[in-house]
This record gives sequence, C-alpha cells and structure tokens, in this order.
Amino acid sequence: MRVTSLEILYPANPGSIYHMTKTQDQLFFFYYNKNYQLRITDLHQGIVWGTQTSETALDERLINRFDYDGDYGTVLNRFLMQAALDYPLTVHGTGGQTRAFIHIRDTVRCIALAIANPPQRANA
Repeated sequence: MRVTSLEILYPANPGSIYHMTKTQDQLFFFYYNKNYQLRITDLHQGIVWGTQTSETALDERLINRFDYDGDYGTVLNRFLMQAALDYPLTVHGTGGQTRAFIHIRDTVRCIALAIANPPQRANA
C-alpha cells in the first residue's frame, strides 16, 4: 500500500454560488486527475480589460465588445464609462475589495503558454 499525504493550503469555503462553482470545478479536476490520470490545466485570471489583440486588430469585425453593464461588463469598464460621463462611481459593498486586472493580450499569451506547455504525465 502506497501512503501519500495531501496538504490543502486554503480549503474551499465559498461565500457565494459563483465561488462555489469555482471550488466545485477544482474538486472535479482533482477527482479526474486522481482517478483517471487526466492531465488538467486550470487557468485562473483576474478581470480582463481591453478590446483588441494583435489578431483582432487586423479586422474591425473581430473587435470584442466593450460591455459596461451589470451583467456582462466588468467593474473597470463600468468605472471608465461613469468617469467619462462624470457620473458617480457605483461602488458595491464596502468598496474595499481588490481584484487583479489583466489585459486581454496577456490573457491570450497565458492561454498560448498553457497550450504550449501541457501538464506532464506523472510516473506511475
């Protein structure tokens, strides 16, 4: 019998349904990796900003939407629009939340790196 230990640095303790879906994803990934040796890359990113990549800049029909509403927009886009209109920024909660922002070009680079460097198979 092989004995292994598993240390979980930050156990899941979701504070919302959205966060619960993310922690469930991680559990599903762990399960399939452990039981079926499925190699998985789980990419986490912050709020993506920007509307163009080098590829989308080639043709205006490829430019991404600039959403600033409550359903699809990001807080950064909403704040930009409110500031441009000299409208008070709508801050939710205490306003003390912090988030990582990543430009869409960096997001594309991260995905390309993940594709170019898939997880290695563990030695059995």
